[in-house]
Amino acid sequence: PIALGSDWSSISTTISPVLEAYNMGQISASSTSIKLSQTYKYPNFYRTIPSDSLQAEGIILLCNEFRWDNIAVVYVDDEYGDWLNRRIQELAESNNRTLGPIDVESIAVSEDIEYSQAYEEAANQILDLEVYIIVLILHDA
Repeated sequence: PIALGSDWSSISTTISPVLEAYNMGQISASSTSIKLSQTYKYPNFYRTIPSDSLQAEGIILLCNEFRWDNIAVVYVDDEYGDWLNRRIQELAESNNRTLGPIDVESIAVSEDIEYSQAYEEAANQILDLEVYIIVLILHDA
């Protein structure tokens, strides 16, 4: 049996092991976290949409195309944002271009505090960094 999965990666990563215990699979049309690509950990998880790895590659390609060498990534601190940010960091560090690697400053927006306060804190951190290219990895609450 297969259960229709959650819209959220954070929920899919939580319920997938439970479903696996009952020998059930999970299929999702919108859980995109790179973490769910770990087939050794989520062997019964399937999706109908690519993982966020492609988004990370696209962001690095944009940096290369426009010769951006310093960016900030503001991301929601959950399975979706955290793993996408990690992949952007990995690709930026291993980027082979004549300009050298891309410097990525990461700022997590916590779900545990009120969003307006979290965004204000992130904005203040961006001002301190003096970064002009900002990638936002956020979603609805």
